[in-house]
Amino acid sequence: MWNEFLENEGVEFLKKKDRERCNTKSMDIIEPLGKVENVSLSRWEMKKKTGSCSVSFVLKGDYGLVVSNNDLRGGDILQLWAVRICAIVGSCV
Repeated sequence: MWNEFLENEGVEFLKKKDRERCNTKSMDIIEPLGKVENVSLSRWEMKKKTGSCSVSFVLKGDYGLVVSNNDLRGGDILQLWAVRICAIVGSCV
């Protein structure tokens, strides 16, 4: 995943943990029909047996509403576009 949709400060914030829990960043998702849902973005690191690490950015919170509003199913391909307006990051599905 190409993650330059976040500035360095945003990436560093998501790397930090609060009491073993990943930090989250609140953001709005604009759905294809214009409905807006608020979700949380987290950064998960998954350690491998080889010692290396794989990183994923994960949407949490009301993302289930985005799934049901758009009749998404397992295997569907989702395109997520990040938009920055005056340092505020939002996303479009």
